[in-house]
Amino acid sequence: MLAHSLILKAEVQAELKEIEQSKKLITKNLDLLDSELGSNSEYFHQVLCRDIGFIIHSIYTGYERILKRIIKQIDGYLPEGGSWHRELLNRSTLEIPGIRPPIINRELSENLEELLGFRHALRNLYIHQLKEKRIRELARLTIETFPLFQSQIEAFFANFSDNS
Repeated sequence: MLAHSLILKAEVQAELKEIEQSKKLITKNLDLLDSELGSNSEYFHQVLCRDIGFIIHSIYTGYERILKRIIKQIDGYLPEGGSWHRELLNRSTLEIPGIRPPIINRELSENLEELLGFRHALRNLYIHQLKEKRIRELARLTIETFPLFQSQIEAFFANFSDNS
């Protein structure tokens, strides 16, 4: 594996550690939502939902940074235009013959699209409009998605190094 590939892998691993720390915060906040402490306070629930929402936003942004790093370095250029976020996810599922295997599979890409949609909504909502039930669903999806993303990124690097 060439030096630039080793650097890329190290940068991605550092980003994954940051995402894992953020994922732990979601779990702690979900526990607080379920605790006696928050059981009678609508304000407390709104604050926790806001925090969970922003952590989900942060985690998705981390996933995107990883995919952008890999695609920019290996493919040589990033998608552009108004739909570049979705194009990035789509491109990450493609095998580029002679260049690289898929980075993630289609199922994971669909989960990430759901998080991308939430990130967009979060940026355009008033915080009091966040619905606790939806935040809980997205928090669970975010928690479940992390080990899938991590393992697929690790498999990508293993396959990429075997082929490079």
